[in-house]
Amino acid sequence: MDMSLAGKRLQVFIGEFDTKEPPELPPGTIARRLAGPDHDRYWLVQLDTQAECRVWKAAAPWVVHMFVVAPAGMGDSLDRLFATEKHVFVPLTIWKLIEPFDAKVDGFDFSQVEYFTRGYATRIAKSGQEASNIREGRERNRDHGSQ
Repeated sequence: MDMSLAGKRLQVFIGEFDTKEPPELPPGTIARRLAGPDHDRYWLVQLDTQAECRVWKAAAPWVVHMFVVAPAGMGDSLDRLFATEKHVFVPLTIWKLIEPFDAKVDGFDFSQVEYFTRGYATRIAKSGQEASNIREGRERNRDHGSQ
């Protein structure tokens, strides 16, 4: 399946980080698909508000507002988040932007990004019960690793 995901809402969670408590990221929107140097399964995600993340290798906190994500599993896709009513998590690799992307260009080069972390994404909850199920799933993922 290859549906257009631009405009879809998602929540990205950081799954590994160099601090005891990974920063909580605000919800975000898939801005567009990006063609990468190795394949075209990358997505530009814009957070609703910027997030400050302390990283051991950086002298100052990183401020993240947009980043690039790709499913971490071979053959996996973000389409899976929106293809069913069932709530799912998709493991991700996340890159921080080093320089802004030209809106007219569909691709990017790895020199424009820096590896940020691994994590996972889920679609934004539509109801209170679904939000509760998301929290429970997130805790299971944190306790047992990504699905």
